Amino acid sequence: MKCKTWLFAIVLVLAGSACGQSIEALMNNGQELLRSGAFAQAVSAFRKVLSQDPRNFEAQHNLAFAYLQMGRNQDAATEFQKAVGLNGKSAETWANLAIAYENMGNSGKALSALDRAAALDPSNSTVRMNLAALYYNAGQQANAIAQYKQVIAVDGRNVDALNNLAKCLLEKGDDASAKKYLSDAIAVEPQNGQAHWELGNIHWKKEKNTDQALKEYRIAVSLNPNSQVFYENLGLLYEELGKKEDALDTWKKYIAYLDDALMKEKIQRKIDKLEGRGGDEQIPKMEAGTNQKQIEELKRDVRGDGQKTETRIYDTAPVDVGGSFEDLQKDEPEKIDLREEAKKRAAK
Repeated sequence: MKCKTWLFAIVLVLAGSACGQSIEALMNNGQELLRSGAFAQAVSAFRKVLSQDPRNFEAQHNLAFAYLQMGRNQDAATEFQKAVGLNGKSAETWANLAIAYENMGNSGKALSALDRAAALDPSNSTVRMNLAALYYNAGQQANAIAQYKQVIAVDGRNVDALNNLAKCLLEKGDDASAKKYLSDAIAVEPQNGQAHWELGNIHWKKEKNTDQALKEYRIAVSLNPNSQVFYENLGLLYEELGKKEDALDTWKKYIAYLDDALMKEKIQRKIDKLEGRGGDEQIPKMEAGTNQKQIEELKRDVRGDGQKTETRIYDTAPVDVGGSFEDLQKDEPEKIDLREEAKKRAAK
């Protein structure tokens, strides 16, 4: 599921004393180091500030944020705890503390911290998206759905929220509502291959409308030609319909994007059988109306027992004492490696 992520900063002004000017210079240097990805040096800069002004919330928050970006989650959690001790009303600090907790495997504390962040800043979409992701990963779909709906109530053009909400609703069997939100996502972002693919799944698996499913799958593949899972369902549907040449073409395109040797071998065997090079083992022609058991057997043959697409979680931004900020990550953009997903989303 992909749209831009909003990063939230707190604007705080330092006192203008001589000492304050020196601290301000250190803070500015720390901010630049964060922006350039020099996190270890940023840690040093913010610690210098704290040695002069131990109650400097901005420095404390940014010190913790630098540790979070370094993957030193225990240090990040410790420093974020100190930051909320200095300013317990910072939603961004509670949100980043939650990410440190989740990276350490403590989902309970992560949920608690994000609840605090959402209570402090109810309209903060990033916080609610993070909260929804944690609820979803914890199997609490109803709570995840509630959070996504709140995001959409604030920002009806949030494509991630629209896509993720649709997926939750599909798992609950509410296909009609899921279709509505997927259509809304496409209206906002016509190039949304993920939404087209999900619509294809509904048309095929729920409504048995194979013509419409093919249309949606083809659109998804054309929009995201390197997405392996899009090819899988398109190829399987072609096989179900007995469209051997189309299936062959799809599997050949799919295999070009695979880097897993075992999966390549499995797909190559399918190609060989479809081309009549499989000896006595030929793939039977699949007529329209193939039962679900046969479809699932095909899926297991292609990709194991299936995949579950999950939601994602994002970082919030460090404090910017200058009153503005830039994205701190240059990395690109499913249960999820939360820290990596945070980096990917923050880069958009």
